[in-house]
Amino acid sequence: MVVIACHIGAGELSYKREKEYTDLMKNALNYGQSLVKKNCDLENIVVEVIELTNAGKGSNRTADGNVECESSIMTSKLSTGYPFASVGAVTVVKNPIKLAKALLDYSSSPEARTNGRSPPLCLVGKGADDFALQTGIETIKRNSELFTDENGFVVTATSSGGVSLKLPGRLGPYGCGCWSQQKGMRSIGSCSTGRGEDLILTRIASFITETVLGGNLEFTESETLFKEFFYQSIFFRDRKPEGGILLLHQDKESGLKRVIAFRLMYRNVLSCILQEIWDLPCHVHIRLPLIF
Repeated sequence: MVVIACHIGAGELSYKREKEYTDLMKNALNYGQSLVKKNCDLENIVVEVIELTNAGKGSNRTADGNVECESSIMTSKLSTGYPFASVGAVTVVKNPIKLAKALLDYSSSPEARTNGRSPPLCLVGKGADDFALQTGIETIKRNSELFTDENGFVVTATSSGGVSLKLPGRLGPYGCGCWSQQKGMRSIGSCSTGRGEDLILTRIASFITETVLGGNLEFTESETLFKEFFYQSIFFRDRKPEGGILLLHQDKESGLKRVIAFRLMYRNVLSCILQEIWDLPCHVHIRLPLIF
């Protein structure tokens, strides 16, 4: 059985638009479900929820009024290339997650290693935009998802427009926005949302994944530990950090699959939705602040 879970980010989401948010996530997951039924690889199912969210078309503006997007993807499936790729400060790409996926594929291609070169893990700014043009990614004039399949492979992906009025060229939580890892019969994927700098400083996605996967605590005990880890970081002496994380855990030996949303934040909220494939209906769980 394949499981898909997604969130639409941490932020001041309007209670009045709850149905729109829910419908938006359902549409994204129904699209993912249709691709699963066509036997697409998990890495090809990443989609972005746009319009109402801070990702792709709906992204926040920078301080100079432009849009710069970022996105990352990670898989627990090992290959000749990297398991991770990300892009940042992207200005001309309609769906940045597709550009991150293209960079992931590029890392395993013979072209990427010609003349002893090493393929990049991350591309930003003009370099990322140029790569999009070279690879045929749709151009124009950060949502998150997790997937696990029957083999236990996990794919996580994030996409964001970054914080509002950020400095041009600012790069968000690359390398720690999402994390996928497999160990024996257990596999875990996590994707985070919130203030990018807070997520980078705490390495929250990789820390959560590796701690649970290492068996250092029970899954049900993890939220308390992670909140303490996040809030008590030495990097936050004069303010509360802001962030949230969606975690998917699968144990093939016991047949267990769990999804949990951690609210690791001071004022923001995390919205999530879970869908089990093949034909089960979506299960929606959404938490919104009273902002009118």
